Amino acid sequence: MNTAGGVAVIRIDFNGPAYQAVLRPRDVITHMDGQQIQTSPQARAHVASLKPGARVQIRALRSGQPVELSVPILERPNRS
Repeated sequence: MNTAGGVAVIRIDFNGPAYQAVLRPRDVITHMDGQQIQTSPQARAHVASLKPGARVQIRALRSGQPVELSVPILERPNRS
């Protein structure tokens, strides 16, 4: 979901790296690796451009307060 100041996290895999890095539903991602994020497709494209093993630096708002997170990029599992 897009908000005026970033992209709101709606769902998160509770076994995934984003949750383990403390990203939570209702957080609003404002920046990834210093780049301002304004749309969900922009956020997905940024993550897709990174190789597994890299980390993405995320700035977000949680309950209006800034948080900074480092989230590892993992290979996306094949879902049949």
